[in-house]
Amino acid sequence: MELLLIPILFIGFLMRIPYVNFPIDADFGILTYPAYFRKRGIRLIKDFWGFYTPAIIYLYIFVARLFGEDVKYVRYFSCFYNIFTILLTFMVTDYLFGTTPALVAALIYAIFSASPYIGGYSCHTEEIYVIPVTLGVFTIAHGLLDGNPTYLLYAGGFIAVAFMIKIVNVIYFAAFIFFLLLLHGQQDALYFFSSFTVIVIICTLLLTWFYRGQNRQLWRQHNTRLKTCFDYIDNSLSALWDRFKLDFIPIWKDTWSVFLLSSIVLLYIPFELSAVSYQLLAVWLLSTTFVFISQRVFRMYQYIPLIQIASILSAVAIYKIFEFGMMPLISGVIFILAVNIYRKLHFLYLYKKDKRLLHLQKADQLFYIPEIARYIKERTLPDDYIYEWGPYVHLYRLADRPSCEGFLFHFVKPYSQWHTYLFDEILKGIILKKPVYIVLVRTDFNIDILRQITGLDYDMERLFFNRYRVYRLKGKVSEPLNIDDMQSEEKIRWLELLTDGSQDYEKVDDFYIKRGMYEEAMNEYREAFKLNPTDLLMKHGMEVLKIITQYNLYSASAENGGREYAKEGFHNILKNEDAPVDLKAGCCFHLGKIYMDNNRLNDATDYFKRCLMFIPQHKKAAEYLSQLRVIN
Repeated sequence: MELLLIPILFIGFLMRIPYVNFPIDADFGILTYPAYFRKRGIRLIKDFWGFYTPAIIYLYIFVARLFGEDVKYVRYFSCFYNIFTILLTFMVTDYLFGTTPALVAALIYAIFSASPYIGGYSCHTEEIYVIPVTLGVFTIAHGLLDGNPTYLLYAGGFIAVAFMIKIVNVIYFAAFIFFLLLLHGQQDALYFFSSFTVIVIICTLLLTWFYRGQNRQLWRQHNTRLKTCFDYIDNSLSALWDRFKLDFIPIWKDTWSVFLLSSIVLLYIPFELSAVSYQLLAVWLLSTTFVFISQRVFRMYQYIPLIQIASILSAVAIYKIFEFGMMPLISGVIFILAVNIYRKLHFLYLYKKDKRLLHLQKADQLFYIPEIARYIKERTLPDDYIYEWGPYVHLYRLADRPSCEGFLFHFVKPYSQWHTYLFDEILKGIILKKPVYIVLVRTDFNIDILRQITGLDYDMERLFFNRYRVYRLKGKVSEPLNIDDMQSEEKIRWLELLTDGSQDYEKVDDFYIKRGMYEEAMNEYREAFKLNPTDLLMKHGMEVLKIITQYNLYSASAENGGREYAKEGFHNILKNEDAPVDLKAGCCFHLGKIYMDNNRLNDATDYFKRCLMFIPQHKKAAEYLSQLRVIN
């Protein structure tokens, strides 16, 4: 029966093969940046630091050295790595619950872990640390059920590896240490604790020795990274709920059958807690849930460990249903799993046919950023530096041009002493390396203030897809400010001037429209639709641009005798829900003038009032309204 595992592993491999040539995204980009640019002399601590521990960075450096720097080789690595995850999912389920549910769990995880809606293409840290955590659970099970404490030494080591990959996994250590202390005895807990502690200390000493002379800088970067990371996250419950809905709704549509089936076992577990297998499953589920919640940003790839446990729970639920001979439920289980499997195959079909037909949350990263990168690469030299203000780190890899600073990310308000360190990193990098291009993914970056600080003059060369401003270096116009002599308060003041810290970068930029460059704006919309026909934001932007063009036409007609034609047009714009508020205010103002000239004073008064409701500071409307009140 175990031979059925071979085709299951093959299915898991095939489900990820389509991602080999999948466009690189930001999360993948920041992990693989130092591995890719080591050929240019980029080094950890000295030239690069991010949100991640050195362990995951070195993993990708190892993969790059072993297989090559191209993204497809890392994705091949991901395909093979996932085979081992499926294998371990089978092994731990087989040991705890038997071969039949183990095969079902492996099959469910093989299919659902490859979902694009949980970032199956991302190669993120969650995909990596699933293996050491699973090995930790597997060896704890062996240690307790076989009565062999040596396995608990292995378990502590595996959980330590997971912790070194991502520090939030200390929650697994805390959960299992309390589980062992409370239910199984101090000796078992001591073995587990000792192994974990020794591995962490050894790794820390190795890092300390390897980065000797840079340890103070390493600690400062690590401390700053943690402090600023918490500043990036909006702690309000409404923001967290919005973030949760953004990723969970498409994930739920894609994986609801697995979560539904797993919920059946959740009702069953409390009655089986006397069994070690169910105890371990409960602790594993709770600790994984806490790891998920503690990260507070609910990114889609953070669901991968939950999908693994949900797969095991679903397999146990299916086995129990089958064991009790409930044939209608078995038919229902087969149906809902078939529906979800069809969705995966449908995705693979659309991807092969034309990936532009796919509705992807990261479509702006996957379709638009490669075009900007190609544009920059064609217009720069290999030794040139660039700078991207925003989270799309993969732009550097795609353009094959390194960042001029080492943090590769942006800061947001409220600004504090920690942000002043990032201020030094970014501004010194720009001053010393003079990036040829600056790309604004977020538009809250004041180029005029940047000129005052750095002495470098940049001109906007193109507004890609009406969303991403691209500035090119013109030259040096003055000496830069002496950042080293600035106090923290002065740096924070410059930060406030340089950027207001807005995180809302997923919007259309009206730079062209405000300057009346309608043809340029329309051309950018058309270019965007060639790449991503399903982009709702672009569709809305194009509709707004059409409304603006119509508004200008009606305004000109109203001024040149075509009042009846203009009046009808203004009324149509007011009925359009996509019309911006300022245009609706303008329509009301023009209608007020038309009715006033026709001596329909009551109608004119109503429209001037509506204009002020849209824009209370509209001076002309207020003046006309005052005149009409005097007349009346």
